[in-house]
Amino acid sequence: MIKDAILDEFECAKEIIRDNFFAWKYTNSIFGVWIWNLLAFTFLAYLKDFENIISTEATDIATEIGVQTVLHTFVLTILTIIFAMSCDKAEKGAIRLAKLCNMLQADITDPILVEELKHLSNFIKELRPRFTVYGFFNVNQQTIPVFISAVTTYVIILIQFKINK
Repeated sequence: MIKDAILDEFECAKEIIRDNFFAWKYTNSIFGVWIWNLLAFTFLAYLKDFENIISTEATDIATEIGVQTVLHTFVLTILTIIFAMSCDKAEKGAIRLAKLCNMLQADITDPILVEELKHLSNFIKELRPRFTVYGFFNVNQQTIPVFISAVTTYVIILIQFKINK
């Protein structure tokens, strides 16, 4: 009786994981372009702001650039970081759930339940949510340092062009 209820719960869990996988998959396909645009626009806003800072005199920085431009770039940065961290948290949550299934296998003596836990763990690993930017790269916590290094590289290039002029 209890074993049947547990097996039913395993099936419900698999169904929920499958539904979540398809939700993540369709979210990726629908919003992949928007995610790409957010990252690209934030990147370009950074470059524009740094170019403005480099090209203006030190006394004119406060009036030329304006607080609105810097605030706009800051808001885009915060949105990008929040999005990347949310995607990372969803991916790591699935990994934690799969690890929990593996740890529970050691505590359970019933071979049928152990087998179901193995299947559930493999099922979770296969259908783990992964956000991608238009299929090019995964969006997770590792995206943030890559983004920062790309901005830094292009800022250095901008500085070198301004020095040569």
